[in-house]
Amino acid sequence: MRPEERNIRIKSLLNNFKKENAAIRKIGLPTADGFQFEDINNIMHIQAEGSYTNVFIEGKKKELVSKSLKEFEDILPTIIFCRIHHSHIVNINFIKKYYKGRGGYVEMVDKTTIEVSIRKKNDFFEKFRH
Repeated sequence: MRPEERNIRIKSLLNNFKKENAAIRKIGLPTADGFQFEDINNIMHIQAEGSYTNVFIEGKKKELVSKSLKEFEDILPTIIFCRIHHSHIVNINFIKKYYKGRGGYVEMVDKTTIEVSIRKKNDFFEKFRH
């Protein structure tokens, strides 16, 4: 197989994975009394709290769930979710403004401010380059 053909096949396979991830609409959040199912598009941001995480959902209170931030990072679609700090993942659709600084920080639509780590700054800006 020629390298060009292999590259085309790899790109096609990756596009299929992205389409499958885009079809995922709900996520089960393991809570103290069971599972809470939420539309992933309503998740504004996620914050690590030890081996647990706080999930901030639009129009609701935060939910403390027994899933690590890394687990969320592995399953949420990277097209809209970005890890901007060691302890934060944000849904880029809920970012209101970015403030400059060494790493800077973002203001979310709910007025929460979240630091962008220097190491994650380039990855963050890549989300907005089309």
